[in-house]
Amino acid sequence: MDFWVKSDFFGFHWHYHPEIEICYVKQGFGQRIVGESVERFVAGDLVLLGSNLPHSWISDQTFNELPDQMEVYVVHVDIGKMSHLLKLHEFADLENFLVQAGSGFHFEDVDDGILSELNEFEQSSGLEKTLLLLSLFEKMLRASTKRQLCKSTYVPETGKQVESRILSVCRYIHDNYKEKIRLDELASLAHMNTSAFCRFFKKVIGKTAIEYINELRINTASHELIVSDKAINQIAWDNGFLSLSQFNKLFKIYNQQTPSQYRKSFTAARAGIGT
Repeated sequence: MDFWVKSDFFGFHWHYHPEIEICYVKQGFGQRIVGESVERFVAGDLVLLGSNLPHSWISDQTFNELPDQMEVYVVHVDIGKMSHLLKLHEFADLENFLVQAGSGFHFEDVDDGILSELNEFEQSSGLEKTLLLLSLFEKMLRASTKRQLCKSTYVPETGKQVESRILSVCRYIHDNYKEKIRLDELASLAHMNTSAFCRFFKKVIGKTAIEYINELRINTASHELIVSDKAINQIAWDNGFLSLSQFNKLFKIYNQQTPSQYRKSFTAARAGIGT
């Protein structure tokens, strides 16, 4: 099953399903959550997600203000229907690759061949669609720029109660991460005491709630450093950091550069002089 999704805005919708998913962002930008991975996405973003890997795309409401600003192409694949093909000796590498997709794959600088086959896939049907899908998976397997999004040790926690709690907590985080958020507030949303909530969140998301919030703040701040001329201290305060020193310290941990170095590197790249 494949479909286009167009919307003014994507809100937090943490979910998972047995089908393997290919997701290509034609336009829009924001935060991509895949298992324990929290990253920025922009137009051209392509990922492959394995079966039952929790995920969500959240667009930046601040910047996405036009109708149908978000446009995403999604392919869901019931891999069970292809199991007889993947068991053939010729497809051993591909079968292993799709198992590894349980940790998620992101593709940098998407190959024109992959984009071409995605476009063809949308227009095809029947046997042609199956053959194109196999060819697309093969190109993804051979892509030199792919990287795994989650650690191989990451094991997602699933279940209706888990899903309900995470949706409540993470929707609140995404609505309020630029403000002060207390752990006891989050625990209350999950109907748990604070200690139990901290263990629960770390087990489900793969990182602490504080780490998760800081990643959201740093990712948004990183984007603002590139697309705006706001002063660095203003960006820090606007994104929930209590001091410039705290912002600088965390920014360097996540980006291996100071905020000013990060901004200069992108300014130089746009000017075509490199860094």
